[in-house]
Amino acid sequence: MGPFNEELCVAQHDWMTANLGKVITIHNLASLTNAVYQAFYTVKNITGAFPKPNIWPFSRHAFSDVDFDPSFVTPMEKELCNQEIPVPSASTPVA
Repeated sequence: MGPFNEELCVAQHDWMTANLGKVITIHNLASLTNAVYQAFYTVKNITGAFPKPNIWPFSRHAFSDVDFDPSFVTPMEKELCNQEIPVPSASTPVA
């Protein structure tokens, strides 16, 4: 479980302790989730996560050329690109 889920579990536990004998409904869950969401997803938390994977501050060395190799198009010969593909007609027998 991540930190958000752990905080949500704490909020649910606190709610169930304060409301003995009651069941958490979808409406209660929405308000509990909203409270945890507002406390957890702050500008400080979000911006603080960028240095960890080396995204910010910008680092030109975060990725090497090898990381981009899968995105290159396979080189093809020019005559293969302009080659016509035969389309069978209705009069052509199919083997």
